Amino acid sequence: MTLLIKQIHNIHFNQIEGIIYMKIVTPAKIIVKFILLITLLTVIVVIAAFIKRDKNRKEYSIAIEHLNNKEYENAIYSFNKLNGYKDSDYKILETKYNLAIQYYNDEEYTKAKELFLELVDFFDSKIYLAKIDAKLNEPDISKESIYQNAISFYENENYQEAFDLFKTITDYKDSNEFISDCQARFQRIYNSHHIAAGIRNSIAITEQGTIKTAGKNSFKQLNVDNWNDIVSIDLYGTLTIGLQENGVAKITGTYNKQEIYDLEIWNNLVDIAAGEQFVVGLKSNGTVIADGHNGDGQLNVETWNNVIDIDAGARFTVALTEDKQLLFTGYCNNQIKDFEDHKDEWEDVISISANGGEKGGIGKGHTVGLTSGGTLVAVGDNTYGQCDFSDTEKWSGIIKVATGDWYTVGLKSDGTVVMTGNNFENYKYIDEGILDQYDNIVDIAAGYGQTLLLTEDGEIICFGLNDDGKRDDINGCKGIMLPKD
Repeated sequence: MTLLIKQIHNIHFNQIEGIIYMKIVTPAKIIVKFILLITLLTVIVVIAAFIKRDKNRKEYSIAIEHLNNKEYENAIYSFNKLNGYKDSDYKILETKYNLAIQYYNDEEYTKAKELFLELVDFFDSKIYLAKIDAKLNEPDISKESIYQNAISFYENENYQEAFDLFKTITDYKDSNEFISDCQARFQRIYNSHHIAAGIRNSIAITEQGTIKTAGKNSFKQLNVDNWNDIVSIDLYGTLTIGLQENGVAKITGTYNKQEIYDLEIWNNLVDIAAGEQFVVGLKSNGTVIADGHNGDGQLNVETWNNVIDIDAGARFTVALTEDKQLLFTGYCNNQIKDFEDHKDEWEDVISISANGGEKGGIGKGHTVGLTSGGTLVAVGDNTYGQCDFSDTEKWSGIIKVATGDWYTVGLKSDGTVVMTGNNFENYKYIDEGILDQYDNIVDIAAGYGQTLLLTEDGEIICFGLNDDGKRDDINGCKGIMLPKD
């Protein structure tokens, strides 16, 4: 009996032990299998994603190649297959726009119109639609309608768009007058300087068209309290010049030991510049006028025409013409010879900046040109590397240039700023910390060792030399007028 009880007990115990083992081990196996399954699925998903990404990358490269080869229809087909990969959606719009332009240039206006209607808010598609309607002379689109659209653009200060529309109806009403006015206003905006730096001072235009200043007012060059409606500003030494919205210039300061206070000079201007004791203006008809000290012949600009941009150093005036020539007058060191020796490098230049050449100054005078491709060319003194842009990666994508006395500053399309040269004894004019910190800059100015940056929020950031407090009262100023697109 005792043996039987023991056998029964053993059987019962073994059964219970098996049941417990199954309850514990079986769930563990299931969990392990589940984890393995999830891992396998994850690997499959990752591999699939990699394959898809590689496929998209290859398709994107093909699409870009089609676009670069102007095979626009093939490019659109390839970009459409990418379903939003990278910037393919934007590239579709860009490619359609290029195709529409091609149709327009080939006088296939109906095809062009179909595409521009899809792109109505993309770039200047509305302008092309108006041009096409004028070309097709559709009965429901009258010249009056185009005229009213042009007036609307004009009143909203979209002068380039208004200009393009008025050009399609030159024989209607006062369109020709508007064409001239739009051209002048657009050029005035393009050439405007909302911040400026000279030898002794720094200045800026507020959103209200008034002026903020910094530095000593030893020559009354900062007597600008009553200035209004200013859209562009410049100064160098003893004179400050401002351009009003109506194209009239105002000057203040000291010339030939005589104080000049709030004097209005000239009209129909689209650009201004200041040198040491002289000022220069570019008129809307492409001629140049100048006044002030002429000891080095810096005012001898009477014969200049077809000019699109001007600037001045301490003792020289320089201009860029429509056919990409540089015109110099005054004491400009070796810049004329430099330009003649490298004239072909300036064929794509769209704007210029100049500085230096003051007696006893560090820089002996240099002029820098900005090309439409975002690179820079230069002539003149290169003692401190102010004309050295050999680092092509650093000096690419430039959208604005400002020259200091012995250095050059460039604003890049990504909102960052680059400079030439290196700090030297007693002249710490470069602040790498500030340059590395900001990527939201929209305007720049350079003077005698001080540099001004304007952020997209309308705030001024200054660094560099600060003799006579020439940046103290302007650093950190807010509410500064921003450049217009």
